[in-house]
Amino acid sequence: MTTLAKEKNGQIQITITLPKAEIEKLRQMVEGELAQNILVPGFRKGKAPVAKAVTQISEEKIIQNILRKLLPKYFADAIKEHKIKPAIYPRFELISATKDKDWQVRAITCEAPGVDLGVYKKTISSALKTLKKETSKQEKEQKVLETLLASVKIDLPEFLVEEEVNHRLVHLVEKLEKLGVPLEKYLASVGKSAEDLRKEYQKEAERTIKLEFILNKLAEEEKIKIDQKEVAETIKTASIPDNQEQRDAVAGVLSKRAVLDSLVSLG
Repeated sequence: MTTLAKEKNGQIQITITLPKAEIEKLRQMVEGELAQNILVPGFRKGKAPVAKAVTQISEEKIIQNILRKLLPKYFADAIKEHKIKPAIYPRFELISATKDKDWQVRAITCEAPGVDLGVYKKTISSALKTLKKETSKQEKEQKVLETLLASVKIDLPEFLVEEEVNHRLVHLVEKLEKLGVPLEKYLASVGKSAEDLRKEYQKEAERTIKLEFILNKLAEEEKIKIDQKEVAETIKTASIPDNQEQRDAVAGVLSKRAVLDSLVSLG
């Protein structure tokens, strides 16, 4: 059972109920899996009775592993039920996980914004004609991007921007921690307050996300198709792991490159 609520900032909250019968069935499986990595005195690693090994595993870890197995399916069913198209993978919040009862989890996400391209070819063509003949391709691409940002109508959900800003801030803090530099010291060195940094990241995030949706829409409009052989060759040349996630990412980059090449040619 699921319920859906939409917020003004574009956020979508889906409350998912997980049945206790399925939880208990999975609990046995999860406890067995986790017990394999537990060393119990008097037994070889992974050979102790599960009941003994489980006493050394926190309930929180068991819950996390049960949720990791259950949530993808239940979330997929929920978005089909409510006919929504999430723009990002949800943030999950555990509401309740009482033993011998149904659990409740809140999935927080937002839908992809609508993109109104308008007469983009005419607009871009006019913008490119204002450039000098000796303008480099890179400068033309920059002109195309700025023209798209100024002319295409797109209403970004605040939640989407907030999530990206938070992601960037967390990444910065983790990077500073590895360098042994306190955030306060870093901010003082660049002459910014925490609020200044958040506003800067917000502006960057809005620009990046807008272009992402605009270029994806243009790829769809221009019927851009990326050959999987080209994807494979790019992955091999770049010496990056060859998995589905990387293939999707590379295909996305190649698609955007094809869109820009097509738009630059309008000038």
